[in-house]
Amino acid sequence: MTFRKLGILAGGGALPQTIVASCKQNGVPFHVLAIEGAADTSWLTTVPHDVIQFGTFKRTLAVLDDQQCDAVVMAGKVEKPDFTALKVDWMGAKLLPQAALASRAGDDALLRFLTEQFEKQGLSVVGADDVVAGLLAPEACLTDQAPKPSHQDDIAKGLRIAKAIGELEIGQAAIVCRGVILAVEAAEGTDAMLARCANLPEDIRGKPGKPDGV
Repeated sequence: MTFRKLGILAGGGALPQTIVASCKQNGVPFHVLAIEGAADTSWLTTVPHDVIQFGTFKRTLAVLDDQQCDAVVMAGKVEKPDFTALKVDWMGAKLLPQAALASRAGDDALLRFLTEQFEKQGLSVVGADDVVAGLLAPEACLTDQAPKPSHQDDIAKGLRIAKAIGELEIGQAAIVCRGVILAVEAAEGTDAMLARCANLPEDIRGKPGKPDGV
């Protein structure tokens, strides 16, 4: 990390707090910009912070400048806003049509757009894994059941599906068993996809004592 001070754009969930804890542990100066309506504000009283609204880009930049932040990390869950109802400042109003257009292309496109806007202002945009060591899962088998040679075809097929639905902003996961596609994740999320598979017949999804599929 080569920045002087980190601005943490905080949405919901535990990730912003994890980043703050890492900054404290490693002596990294930081300032939290909590997104109103998304961030959990109960823990902010113990850290330097401001509350900002989605769409107030000029004020966001002003806070970052005032706090002498030269890098930004975006962390935590933020629901896609209703762009027609946003209260924006003049810079937010200028960027709003482009942001709405990027949003229609998917979350990844919107994040890329926001990243570009911060970088145009001379800020470095870093990933949470650049700040928190060990945040990413290692390249290894993370479950008690290791894949068998018979699973390799299912793994290859599942990877093709996961990459395809990821590019289309559908979801991030798929389940394949003996060449049969059992489930593809969509808006319901991974846990709901897994629960849906549990209701399938055991002869196509494996069973307790004889697990199958990936």
